[in-house]
Order: sequence, then structure tokens, then C-alpha cells
Amino acid sequence: MERIKLSSFELEEYDSCNSDHQEYTKYFEDDEDYNEYMEPFWSFENSVNYDRKNGRYASIYFAYHNGVLVGMVGLIWIFDLPELVIGILKEHRGHHYSKLLYREYAEYVLKTYQEYKALYVSIQPENIHSVENALAAGFKQIDEYKYVKRG
Repeated sequence: MERIKLSSFELEEYDSCNSDHQEYTKYFEDDEDYNEYMEPFWSFENSVNYDRKNGRYASIYFAYHNGVLVGMVGLIWIFDLPELVIGILKEHRGHHYSKLLYREYAEYVLKTYQEYKALYVSIQPENIHSVENALAAGFKQIDEYKYVKRG
């Protein structure tokens, strides 16, 4: 199980065989807001496995801040574009974790995988807080739903 240390977070790679991780997924999937904007973890896992089989970096991580699970972050490929996915647990929203995760994880991916010249996020326009956090993290809007950060 891969671990990544970012400035503000420690990331732990999602493992569907890990009983703790199975429990953690319920925290997200029981949240109405998460369900409105995000896929279930089994779908992310399928995407990651498919992407890796095709030679692409892809992964989903649980994000810990000071040892406390606050969210999830990852990279999957959608329509041949590397896209970041981020979800913050309801009780940890409002602390700028989303903005920090967008910024720090994007910087990690662009530095570690230099062949990636840009990363994308897809955000529903009504998800105003996510839009604001992506923009504050250096992403630029390119259409109604899509934002890009270049390396």
C-alpha cells in the first residue's frame, strides 16, 4: 500500500481488501453531497485498474491531515485526460482542505510524472465551493465543467 507525504497531508492508497478502507468508503458514500458529485469507490477502483493496465498512472488515496481522515484524492483517466478527483468528508469541510489537496496533489503528480503536461478536474457549475477551491489552487476554467492546471 503506497503512502505519499505532501506538505499538509499524508495519502494512503485505497485498497478494497483492507477492512479499514472498506469502512472508510462508507463515510463518503453515505454523504448525500458526495453521492451527488462523485462515483462510488468500486467504480474508481475499476477505473484505476483499467488505467494501470493501459500503462497510465492512476490511483485513489485517503487523505489524512494530522493523522485524521479528512478526505480522498486521486487521479483517473476520463476520455483520455488525467483528472483529479477530490472528496472531503462533511465534518471536515470549510477548512480549505479541498483547495490544499487540489494544489498539493496536482503539484506532486506534475513533478513526479513529468510526461503529464496538464491535469484536469470536472466540476458541476452548481458545486460553487469546489469551483472556488480549484481556481484558488491554480486551475484555470476552460469550459462550463472543465478546469486545467498545467505543469
